[in-house]
Amino acid sequence: MTASASPEMTQPSPLLDRLQQSSDSDAAEMFVTATAPFVITHVSPAWSRLCGWRHNQAVGKNLGVLDGKLTCESTLARMHEALAQGAATSACLVSYTKDGVPFTNSITLEPLSLHAEDGVTTHFVGTLRAS
Repeated sequence: MTASASPEMTQPSPLLDRLQQSSDSDAAEMFVTATAPFVITHVSPAWSRLCGWRHNQAVGKNLGVLDGKLTCESTLARMHEALAQGAATSACLVSYTKDGVPFTNSITLEPLSLHAEDGVTTHFVGTLRAS
């Protein structure tokens, strides 16, 4: 007698699918928890190259790891408000590498859920585009 797969095992996971895509992509992506302080749970290799933080150095930190003297506080507040409501958001910011080098960053943050069937936002994926 064989055990049947549970319903949870047959449903795709938007979060897990996106994590897999991120590892195989050239996109600079970071994944953060859906609640403040928006803790980093994963970064792509491209994000590490762009920002100078290795995966194990970035995980556990929050979104502020890229902030610096020229990062616009009002833009950050607007983005945090959108995230707190579970909404996608985007902005152009001055961000900083681990070594303190500023770069212009067009960032988009999109909500993700662990389980497709419930649609509850558990994480956000942030895609960075340096210009």
